[in-house]
Amino acid sequence: MNDKSEDRLNSIELGTYLGYRVFIGISRDPENAAAPDDWGVNLYIPNPDGENTDIARVDTDHKGVHMDRFYLSEEHPDYQHDYSVQYTDPESALRFEFLQKEMWQHYVDRYREEHGLDNELRVSPNSQSG
Repeated sequence: MNDKSEDRLNSIELGTYLGYRVFIGISRDPENAAAPDDWGVNLYIPNPDGENTDIARVDTDHKGVHMDRFYLSEEHPDYQHDYSVQYTDPESALRFEFLQKEMWQHYVDRYREEHGLDNELRVSPNSQSG
């Protein structure tokens, strides 16, 4: 469930929310293709140990486009491999699943409520938004 920190090279910092730096990582294979064969968009909080706390991801692994909703409980049927999403490229997934209506903040809230977030990951304890 955790991706290595080198993925941050292809990442954008969305902002600081609830004191946590929140990033979105985008991968494409082939890298510059208009419609890549494989792609992923991953919402995460970086950890100092080099691992990321993954909040949500839309990607093409596991036989097609699906969403991993790590912010839900592990028992929830849509926790992993929810194939109800229908995106054809990473830009659409980013725009409509994460950026529209600041959904990324909602996902961070849900993750914190369901799983908790380590206070040591906070960069600014009093910050509430990006």
